[in-house]
Amino acid sequence: ALLIKGWAPPPLGGEGASEFPRGPPPCRQRAPHIYTYMAALANVRHCAVGRLSDKIVVASYVHSSQGGMPPRFHAVVDKVLRSSRIADNPRLTITDREVGTLHYVTDAQCIYIVITAPDYPQRTAFKFLEEFKTMFTAQFGEAVVEVAENGLTPKSKRMMMDMCNQYDDTGRVDKTIGVLNQVEEVKGIMHDNVNQMLATQENLEVLEDKTETLRSEAQTFQRQAVDLKRVMWWRNMKLTLIISTILLCILGYILVPIIVKAVEEAETWKADEEHNGTG
Repeated sequence: ALLIKGWAPPPLGGEGASEFPRGPPPCRQRAPHIYTYMAALANVRHCAVGRLSDKIVVASYVHSSQGGMPPRFHAVVDKVLRSSRIADNPRLTITDREVGTLHYVTDAQCIYIVITAPDYPQRTAFKFLEEFKTMFTAQFGEAVVEVAENGLTPKSKRMMMDMCNQYDDTGRVDKTIGVLNQVEEVKGIMHDNVNQMLATQENLEVLEDKTETLRSEAQTFQRQAVDLKRVMWWRNMKLTLIISTILLCILGYILVPIIVKAVEEAETWKADEEHNGTG
């Protein structure tokens, strides 16, 4: 599971070893549970100090214990510590498929190791190691020579825990990353604001379309109302004319015989008077 890229010295102009390929390793399908564990781990997962003379660990601290990872951490650290090529590579980055990325630096007596998340910045990891080496040497430099295996773990645990907590958030120790995080946060806020503006604009456009539709429907309704009013007026007019005609016919039917009879009686009466006057 341990991948050491060439065990070559770091390139000039760069800090630490060369960059390793990103993306999922080939074993993802064979051991998916490993990546579930790794996703739950912290950025800084494990740190240790090993004595180069007899290849033993004198101090170690596991910062992330989820998923049964501590035994894997110890196994990887022990494998690197016992390698015969450390002298050729005093400063190196190693990618391990199970535990993450291992970084180390060395001095005349010890090797200082930190295991981080695969995407943890390399320069921040080496900054951790330089500070870790300085503090550990200042406090336990003389004791390292003769101490037993893991003999300094209890005394250095607080220091290693504090450093892991401090470096777990890269924005606190790397100003560049902190600024980039702030930029990403601002970009996220601006993206949300733009989305809200676009959503508001879409709502306004929908409201405008609905308003235009209502206006068009109102105009259509008004035209239909005018047409209906005109049709009803003609219908009422026709009905009035029909009723008037019927009433006139009825009156004519009633009054005409009476008038005719009255005229006849008047003519009869006039004729009688003329006859009587002549006689």
